[in-house]
Amino acid sequence: MMNLNNNPQPLLDDILARLDGSTLYQEIDLPLDLAFYSFAFETPGQIDRQQFKNILTRFYQHLSQVGLKRTAKLTECQAFEEVIWILEHYYLGNKMKGYDGAFYDAFKYGEAGMEFILEAFVGFIKSIERTKYISWIVHTSFDPSDWFVKKKLVEDILARYGDIFPADVIQLTPAQLIPYLEDLLLTVTSQVPG
Repeated sequence: MMNLNNNPQPLLDDILARLDGSTLYQEIDLPLDLAFYSFAFETPGQIDRQQFKNILTRFYQHLSQVGLKRTAKLTECQAFEEVIWILEHYYLGNKMKGYDGAFYDAFKYGEAGMEFILEAFVGFIKSIERTKYISWIVHTSFDPSDWFVKKKLVEDILARYGDIFPADVIQLTPAQLIPYLEDLLLTVTSQVPG
């Protein structure tokens, strides 16, 4: 952990260096992309609910082992539960959202629809993993219970990158934005070339 001596700039520089685009790509995106491209599935014509469930469950197990490098293998039941949770929280379909919306789109568009769902699913996993990675970086860079360090980091983020945030965010005080420190960092890393 870094000693700030009332200067958050070196800490913010260190955090942003550890969150630069190439690091995030190497640690998160590339392994998941490789897992995505190495997954094979077949749909004989129109997909039904059981095929949809089986493909997504196997896909998530594959992503977990190959893309996320988890040592513990997910059971079919565990993988399916996580698939449902992820789709319910992230999938916004053409007519419906969540798991049912994803099934509807896969059913309506056949194999192309299923490929779209799998690609979107990888995007959701990337987003989740980036958020977890940022949280890990923040929690290992300084004492996460130190309110003053967080406030100084928010002040430094706003001073350097305030122009990328909407007006309603800029109008808040740094103290009000402390609970959103990780979201601010996620915005900076996704919008500022690194």
